[in-house]
Amino acid sequence: MSVSVAPDGTVFSFPTPEEDKIEFDILKRLSEEERKRGRKIVVVQGMGFVGSVMAAVVADAEDRNGEPLYFVHGNDLVSRRSFWKIPVINSGKPPVSADDPEIPKIFPRCVNEKKTLRATWHPGVFTFADIVVVDIQLDAQKPVLGQAEEGYCDLNAFKQGMRTIGKSIKPECLILIETTVPPGTSEKIVKPVLEEEFTKRGIDIDKFPPMIAHSYERVMPGSKYVSSIRDYWRTFSGINEKAADLAEKFLTNVLNTDNFPICRLGHTNASEMAKVLENSYRAANIALMFEWAKFAENIGVNLFDVIKSIKVRKGTHDNMLRPSLGVGGYCLTKDPVLANWAAEALFGLEEKLPLAVNAVNINDLMPMHTLEIIEDACPSLQDKRVAILGV
Repeated sequence: MSVSVAPDGTVFSFPTPEEDKIEFDILKRLSEEERKRGRKIVVVQGMGFVGSVMAAVVADAEDRNGEPLYFVHGNDLVSRRSFWKIPVINSGKPPVSADDPEIPKIFPRCVNEKKTLRATWHPGVFTFADIVVVDIQLDAQKPVLGQAEEGYCDLNAFKQGMRTIGKSIKPECLILIETTVPPGTSEKIVKPVLEEEFTKRGIDIDKFPPMIAHSYERVMPGSKYVSSIRDYWRTFSGINEKAADLAEKFLTNVLNTDNFPICRLGHTNASEMAKVLENSYRAANIALMFEWAKFAENIGVNLFDVIKSIKVRKGTHDNMLRPSLGVGGYCLTKDPVLANWAAEALFGLEEKLPLAVNAVNINDLMPMHTLEIIEDACPSLQDKRVAILGV
């Protein structure tokens, strides 16, 4: 079925070959016009919950005189899952919903008022890019719940996304990866793919090495959705110094770096590690408290009282977590798996990350313990109505 259905039920037909041709002509005209205005052309690849809002934030960025700095093409695939986002964005509506009052304002402002944001399905858009921001999905696969050590990362779709970029971009174009990736991805996956595509096009990769940078997001959909992108600290790096310099200039223009300074690391391996370590640290602490919660239950101790007594020690223990029913969000359930897989698959290491992976296993099975508690209180759940708050 060649249609994509929006959440509100609106049906959008896939573009025809004739519409493809018309679209490319529009992209060329818009890019040329915007470049004459002195604006860099940015393509954000992936209009999901990160990429769509990042595209709006970039399109909203202004210089000291209040003039837009960039024109942004948002790009996504012609698929049943994604295509509807393109016409929705182009109507000035957000493709995401959230409690943040900025979400329904920033899209019409950039699309209809400033006219600095437009979405497209056409892969030819990368031809016109000065900067490409990569926000396409990349998940860890866990074949068996509770056996995260068997988890792996399927990079095929991500590689294809990089290949699409490499077939069209100018050699000097900056590719800024925001997707959470296994450590080593920029150097060992993205760089070889782009070099291969450059070579096919007759581009001298010694003279024009791909300009790859990495800067992970900390997006928090909710009441401060937009702010979690624009007004938040960032870590970044480049595959070389020139790429890092280009990324630093771009991020400084787009983000509120006066109040939230950005941190530059020496290599893409480092910034890629930073994201998965950040979430692995949180996952391990959640697992630790769950382990102690079960111990406390078994010996008749109220762990919440214990934690409260410990947290009076300021500076070292006042941020101690409390036990919970499970892990909120999906990043903590996958990021340790990405790093563990990368240790062997990308770096050939025998020593992996057993503690981080075991934390995932503990957390994945945590809801089962919650069910056990419920069954203790209510032995028969048959025909019972259960209210689940916070889904």
